[in-house]
Amino acid sequence: MILAFNEEEMKHVHMLYERGLINKVPKEFLKVITKEEVLKKEPNVNPKVLGALLYTSSWAIDPVRATYAFLGASEQNGTEVSNLRFPESLKIVGF
Repeated sequence: MILAFNEEEMKHVHMLYERGLINKVPKEFLKVITKEEVLKKEPNVNPKVLGALLYTSSWAIDPVRATYAFLGASEQNGTEVSNLRFPESLKIVGF
């Protein structure tokens, strides 16, 4: 759910909805919802919310935390990395 708390953000929500349709996201996965619908689905959202884009076929993740989770799983599984090649212009820090 992408929340909007002012009119400018609501315009952005509508733009994202339209962009989704242009990108052939099935219409049943996208819905612009009202303040009341947001608060019914997520009662702990700030009541100043104006509306939101509900996208029922997507997940958002924190890429840094996901990377560390993959690293942890790799360590637990005994993964060994070898033969890495990096461009000479790349500076590696922390190894």
